Formats: sequence, structure tokens, C-alpha cells
Amino acid sequence: MATSNQLKERRNQLKSQRRQKVWQSIARFACITAMAAGLSWAMSLPYWSIASADQIEVRGNHLLSAELIRNCLKVSYPKSIWRLSTSPLTANLAAIPPIASVEVSRQLLPPKIIVTVAERQPVALIPAPRNPSYLDDRGVVIPLSYYSRTPFFPQSPPLKVIGYQNQYQTSWQKLYSLLGNFPVKISSVNWQEPSNLVLDTSLGKVYLGANDNLLVKKLNTLARIAQVNGKVATKDILYVDLRNPDSPSIQLKPKVDKIKEKESI
Repeated sequence: MATSNQLKERRNQLKSQRRQKVWQSIARFACITAMAAGLSWAMSLPYWSIASADQIEVRGNHLLSAELIRNCLKVSYPKSIWRLSTSPLTANLAAIPPIASVEVSRQLLPPKIIVTVAERQPVALIPAPRNPSYLDDRGVVIPLSYYSRTPFFPQSPPLKVIGYQNQYQTSWQKLYSLLGNFPVKISSVNWQEPSNLVLDTSLGKVYLGANDNLLVKKLNTLARIAQVNGKVATKDILYVDLRNPDSPSIQLKPKVDKIKEKESI
């Protein structure tokens, strides 16, 4: 059985251990507080700020200028790298038509924003007197103004699309996918008449009508006509009518009576 002295000594030991634990807790708290304060102070230093567009690195751009991409990010300077959220920056760039996909990341040493983009490739020109645009293979309209300051895109695509509207996007995707190795050269696609899609081709104008479900069949018929066409000169063709691909026809230009023509002169 423990004596009173032993019990007293035991109590003193427990008190000492409790005091030691308290001081250890206080020391840990003070250390953590000091580290947090130091880290907060360090993070507030100008070194960790994005102070200008020079600290934004743009990768993957071939048609768009880096300057335009930086401007579209809409970064307010200076901006602490620690408080910079990449989500709104990504959304800002993803919203502009020439960008197919974008990734925005932060780099700490040295502090910078890294922007990696994948651009849409213009494959056709939508002519317009005031606001000409480009069209990509997915049917996305890209205003020409996005390329006004870039040295990388000096020439327009040879293919023109006239009368294009968003409602034709699916039709355009289907049509363009068929033109890759098409044997007939096509210079323009005209949707000005909703009931009759018109192509300007090396054979002349081609009327395709409005039935998208028969588009493949119509183009296959056009390819066959081009292969067997040798009896009629291209210059004499007014248009090729493929609105009914089962009964295609070629409308010739009216011949001018040379005798009457001389008499009129």
C-alpha cells in the first residue's frame, strides 16, 4: 500500500507533466502562428504578384496573337499568384470563337500564368461587306477581326460559304466531311435559298435541294457525272440539277444565234 509521501510525489509528477504539456501546446501554437504570419507576409510580397502581361506565357497559338489571348484573359493587375483563380480565366478564353479548348495554370517559381490553347482551324470564308468571318469544320463562325493583328494567317481559305446560319451547322459538318477527297472542285457553298443548297463547282452550278438525308447520294451522283462528262463542255453548262439524285439533269446555257447576233450588230 502506497504511503502518503508516495501519493504526494505522484501528484506532483502528474502536475509537472500537465504543466509541461500546457507549455508544449503554447509553444506549438506560437510556432504555428509565427509560421502562418511569416507565410502570409511572404505571400504579400510583390514578388508573388502577376504585375503585367509579360508574366503570362501563351502556348499552342499559331493563328492568334499572344497579345489578343492575354487581353481576352481579362486579368486585373497586379494580382497575387496565390489568390488567382484559373477558372474564370479559362472561361473567358473558352468563350471566344477561335479557341477550341484552353488550359490555364499557375507557376510559382518564377510567378507566371501559363495559357495553353488549341485553336479552331478556319476552312472557309463567309464573305460580307462589313463583317467577314471564317468558318471551321464544326460550323463555328469566327469573326475575321480576331486575326487582324496576327502575322500567321495571311491568306483566306479558298472555299466560300454564302448565306450561312447556325441552323445549317449540322448540314455543314456533314457536307465538309465529304469534301476531303471529292473529285469535283468546289469553290463556294450557297445557302441563300433555304430550299436549294447551291454549289459552285468546276462543272458549274450544282443544285442540291434541301434534303440532307440524300446529301451523300447527291454528291456521289455528282462525282459520277464528272467522271463520265465528256460530251458537254463545262462552259456550256448552266447548272447541274441533283435535287432528285435518282433523276439528275444538266441544264445547258441557251445558244446564241450567230446570224441574228451579226444582224443586230
